[in-house]
Amino acid sequence: MTDGRMALRSLLTPLVVLALLASASPLLGATDGKRKRPRMTHGRLELVASKRGAILAGRNLAPGDRVAGSVTIRNTGELSGSFRLKGTVRGSRPLAAHLFLTVRERTRRTTRPVCSGTLARFRGVRLGTIRRGQTRSFRFAVRFDPRASNLLQGKRTSASFTWRAVQLS
Repeated sequence: MTDGRMALRSLLTPLVVLALLASASPLLGATDGKRKRPRMTHGRLELVASKRGAILAGRNLAPGDRVAGSVTIRNTGELSGSFRLKGTVRGSRPLAAHLFLTVRERTRRTTRPVCSGTLARFRGVRLGTIRRGQTRSFRFAVRFDPRASNLLQGKRTSASFTWRAVQLS
């Protein structure tokens, strides 16, 4: 497992990308009173990001400011997986409540919203399946609420995001 984390002294700290190796956990089911053997697929599931460290960072943001950045995630393994983005917020919760996060997935033909809301409320989002060899691109944007109070001045918050995929059985 690879874990890249970068802490910036800023109002918004970046995306942390983890490349994971995942394996199946056997599930036993019963049909007519007999145990079924789980179907196991051998191989690995591995996610690799197009960049290390921060996808976006904001320093000295003022109300109304916006920052954005992009990342591409590729499944370089032999297996497909159930794909998810999780997030953890640290620092000033009141500030995080005034930072609006939007994540959009870009494809060749269109972009689709993945999630939208305050950074303080972001916990995670399911992204469907990532097939072996598949590449998926995401655009992150954060906008500082233009109505934010001066009481937030000097506050700091950070967000760490984790890409995860679990082998499909």
